[in-house]
Amino acid sequence: MPEEDRLVIPVDAVRDGVNRDPEFAIAGRFWNARIRFYTNEADEYFMQIEKGMVTDFRKGTDGYQSSTIYVGGPRATWRAILEPMPKRFCNDFFPAAIHAGMRLGGDLSSLYAYYGALQRIAAVMRAEVNRSRA
Repeated sequence: MPEEDRLVIPVDAVRDGVNRDPEFAIAGRFWNARIRFYTNEADEYFMQIEKGMVTDFRKGTDGYQSSTIYVGGPRATWRAILEPMPKRFCNDFFPAAIHAGMRLGGDLSSLYAYYGALQRIAAVMRAEVNRSRA
């Protein structure tokens, strides 16, 4: 598959951006999670959060990473979510799950308790993806 068709997220910039984000610092304090972000077309990213800090964010898998939370769906929906001005229902993972084919799952207690932090991850992803395109 050509690289331009893949979902490309600048993992270092997102990790650093999330760790610098003051809203994430509040919403994600005490959070421990392993999040798998994926597309239906086989793009995968894994984020490790320990005590409210992103300690690792990487593209791909070695086949052994387990996740406590997963967020995924069609590549087209991911692209819509990551647009600078997302269209209606693609401004966040939850409405996109209801209206655009995204999936949220895993440890739902953690996901819902820290959903504000997940929203901040999406906002930082959006900013960094668009910064890398410029």
